[in-house]
Amino acid sequence: MAMFKNAKAVEAPAKPAAKKAKTEIQLAGLLQVAEIDALMKALASAKAALDSTVKAEAFTEFMTMAADGSRPESFRGVDGIASASVELRKRSTMSALSDDEVALLTKYGLKAEKMIATQKLFGINPKHAENEALLEKVEAALKDIVPEDFIVVQEEKSKFVVADSVIEAAFKSKAPREVIEAVTVLALKPKLEVTDIAAIIENVKDLITVPATSQANVAASRVA
Repeated sequence: MAMFKNAKAVEAPAKPAAKKAKTEIQLAGLLQVAEIDALMKALASAKAALDSTVKAEAFTEFMTMAADGSRPESFRGVDGIASASVELRKRSTMSALSDDEVALLTKYGLKAEKMIATQKLFGINPKHAENEALLEKVEAALKDIVPEDFIVVQEEKSKFVVADSVIEAAFKSKAPREVIEAVTVLALKPKLEVTDIAAIIENVKDLITVPATSQANVAASRVA
């Protein structure tokens, strides 16, 4: 019980010293920089909300085009003086499928492709790394000769990705929207025939003068 009787009280941590007030120096133009920064953040938020709405509408068009089991072709979206090339691309192999997405594909008879980044090996020829019968013989032969940790394993590192064959099979089997969304990426590149900054600010001001929580609703109403 000595360790409890002789226990020392824990000292309270020292309070941090108060920070010294910083010297203030007038910087011409700082206000405008801060205002533009705030405006850019508001515009980015508004764009994200509207971009999501537009892409959802475009994806619905692709699903309609794919109703016959064919892979839909890209199209040109238009709205006033704005247009965009809209394409439904295969999900990049740089973007690994999650376990839930792999299970979703399997549910609809689609098989994700396994991409190996690091081959499993034991410092020997990789083609023998999975031959358990041979490894057991090697282990028996080396018993009492080398320590148990003489051979170390480099575990396989892999991920599941979307192959071209999965895309084609998904459309051919008329897979549901959630599957198509999992294996594709919608690319939309908008452009204007005329760039009039004053007119643009007037057109989008209602998107950046409402609370962030309402931007998605405003975006949807503008599309409608």
